[in-house]
Amino acid sequence: MPVVGPATVPLSRKDPETEEHQHRYRCREHPGGHVHHDIVAASTIDTETSSAILSIATVLGIAGSALATVLGARPSTRTNLLVGYVAMTLSVGLLAGMPGLLRFTVAALLFKFTWTFILPYIMSTLSGLDRSGRVVNLANIAIGGGFAIGPFMGGRLVESAGGYGTLIAVSAAGLVLSLALIMTTQPRRTTAPAATAPVPQMAE
Repeated sequence: MPVVGPATVPLSRKDPETEEHQHRYRCREHPGGHVHHDIVAASTIDTETSSAILSIATVLGIAGSALATVLGARPSTRTNLLVGYVAMTLSVGLLAGMPGLLRFTVAALLFKFTWTFILPYIMSTLSGLDRSGRVVNLANIAIGGGFAIGPFMGGRLVESAGGYGTLIAVSAAGLVLSLALIMTTQPRRTTAPAATAPVPQMAE
């Protein structure tokens, strides 16, 4: 009786469903990835290219957190937060109007880099408000909840508006509001009072 060996599948053949699954997994691991995935699906950027871009963005995310570690509070936490928020808002704005490959690449890389760059400063600011650590714990819950609820809310906005313009506008407005709130919690520098020379007392 002839023995039938296991069927072999050519390695060079790519399964579109497998590529789509891998791309969605990368999007779940990437902050804002759900929006990026949907924009890619509606544009002319192929899945393989966008997956490679998000993979590179993950590396830049590591670089962003490393830069925050190296800089510390230099030149100041307020300045670093301001620069990071402005850059992140710019990255969101670059996604408007069905971006091409160049704009999508810059937006994805810039967003991932700035998110991991400003996150340590945000958590440091919150820890300074409450030494017990409760605020930081609540912030971590809020971040996790945002990753879970955000895609649902974003999808509803896209469906109701019939496009991504409203979603991008709301995201940019949320970043501006977050920046304003985090800036109000930053301690203001106060100038030290000038030292006064002691007045000699007259001997009686």
